[in-house]
Amino acid sequence: MKLNDSEINKLSSLMKQQRQEKGYTLEQTRLKLEKNGLSVARSDIQRIEDGDRKIPNPILINALCKLYNIDTVKVFQKIGYLDKKENLELSSEMNNMKKIKIYSSIAAGFGNFSNEVKETENEIYLPLKIEKDIKDLCAIRVKDNGMIPEIKNGSLIIVKKNTEILNNEIGVFFLNGDWFIKRKKVTERDDLMLLSENRECVPILVRESDDYKELGKVIGVYSTF
Repeated sequence: MKLNDSEINKLSSLMKQQRQEKGYTLEQTRLKLEKNGLSVARSDIQRIEDGDRKIPNPILINALCKLYNIDTVKVFQKIGYLDKKENLELSSEMNNMKKIKIYSSIAAGFGNFSNEVKETENEIYLPLKIEKDIKDLCAIRVKDNGMIPEIKNGSLIIVKKNTEILNNEIGVFFLNGDWFIKRKKVTERDDLMLLSENRECVPILVRESDDYKELGKVIGVYSTF
């Protein structure tokens, strides 16, 4: 959900203040989040503190709240992710959480099922305000090393389907019959490349003649689940 300027300022000021009160650097915060099972880049934390994200990652916000020992529900209320209700107790948070299925592969998550492709029995809950916020979300288990160290083999990614993938953002792509989790890169010559974080993987050049689709943006990563 897109935040207005006031909500962004509230969130950025709060996150920066809480980190500084804990005495953590950005890198220390990143490492602590990774230890707690959430793999993010230091720049992701910095962008929240700088107010650069109008649609901040709710998974990262939730993880930061837990790390800083602040009430997640109240923070989500403050920035408009949850309706404000007096005396809302943490024990009732399941009323505000939305259930998202975890799929065993990209193909399963995007509806290309076969006898070999099955969704997992697990589910994940995210704090989202209204039902339409989750209709295009899915969780997918990663089974390759192409995005190491950003996304480790076995990580769980949260993908928002039908969402624009900007330059340098990580997304899910379909290219000539194959599915990829890559970083989108548009060069100065306007060439479109799909890049891996793993330097052993060769960059992929997307040509006009290719069967190419951008399927969704990766909005969160759990290194363990």
